[in-house]
Amino acid sequence: MILFKTLQTNKMKTYCPFDKSFGPVGSKAGIIVFVTGVVMLYYAYSAVILLVIGAFFGFSNSGTYIDTGQKRVKFTNNLFGLIPIGKWIDIEPNMSIGVHQSVRVWRAFSWSNQVHDTADQDYRVVLNGADKKEIIPLFRSEMLNLAQIEAEKLSQALGISRR
Repeated sequence: MILFKTLQTNKMKTYCPFDKSFGPVGSKAGIIVFVTGVVMLYYAYSAVILLVIGAFFGFSNSGTYIDTGQKRVKFTNNLFGLIPIGKWIDIEPNMSIGVHQSVRVWRAFSWSNQVHDTADQDYRVVLNGADKKEIIPLFRSEMLNLAQIEAEKLSQALGISRR
């Protein structure tokens, strides 16, 4: 049973995906607009606008690259699901890794004044700075014990302490 998705891009570099940028409702709406644009493209070339808007809302997401070889991490926002935007942060010896519970609630309002709440509860392995403030999330898991195991692996691979 796979509870998380980690894509290997290199032996030393790992990508860990996180959330859709516009939440589950915005992502599904974007995919619907994208598919509508694909269908409408047969009738009018102006449907390219729908394709671009739908791809942006439907496929944009976030994630973290972890480069254990050069001891650095990069939090990215992937525009259209393809273009990573972010900068590398070098790991310093006074940084630490911790695990905390994350509860995100995505709220959407309908035209009939009904509220649709979608809760997303998981555990995140985060990189903490020297002042013990969270810098970026490194890993996401739905189970606490998997997050703790991954935090231990990352702290050994990056050569920093675990908080």
